Amino acid sequence: MAEANESSSPPAERFDARQAPGGLFSRLYQSKWQPFFLIVGLGSAAIFVRVALQFQVPLPFCMLRRFTGVPCPACGSTRSLLAWAHFEPLQALRLNPLFFLITISVAGWAMATLTDRWLGTRWVERMELTRERWTTARILIPFIVANWLYLCLTLPK
Repeated sequence: MAEANESSSPPAERFDARQAPGGLFSRLYQSKWQPFFLIVGLGSAAIFVRVALQFQVPLPFCMLRRFTGVPCPACGSTRSLLAWAHFEPLQALRLNPLFFLITISVAGWAMATLTDRWLGTRWVERMELTRERWTTARILIPFIVANWLYLCLTLPK
């Protein structure tokens, strides 16, 4: 009888229940498959960029750079992803160092999660403890500023 009541509830209530703690999105975020989804997502994006260039599909462009001539901290991320798709990590690093570090971090985190699951180690737990000691802002803001300065100095005008 409970199943009939759940399916007859309005869609808005079902959506709110999915966003609530312990809901569908929370369970997906905490899923053991999360690293797999992230790696598949990055791989799919790399394949999309490669195919888009093959068929001359217009890719996203930076509005800030188009109107002001100043690159944003994410400028070059699409080209960096394309370099990853061609297995050219040094080119990916040169195009956008911050995106390169994010890609390496996601891949390392996924490998640590898989290692934890298969071998019973605690790499992810150790990474979480380290991350808790350092606030995200203390880590990311200097990297974003340094990346932006690098892009301002190296990207062609």
